[in-house]
Amino acid sequence: MNDLDLVGQDLGVRKAGSLPYLGPAGGVAIVLIANRVFQLPA
Repeated sequence: MNDLDLVGQDLGVRKAGSLPYLGPAGGVAIVLIANRVFQLPA
């Protein structure tokens, strides 16, 4: 921080919120649904 001449206020507000967690959660949901739907009969 000192090397870049930044203070805490220069960083701004974090804007991502929960969006980074929705991507992996959606991927896991797709895998589980596809496993249930496309499972070969025993």
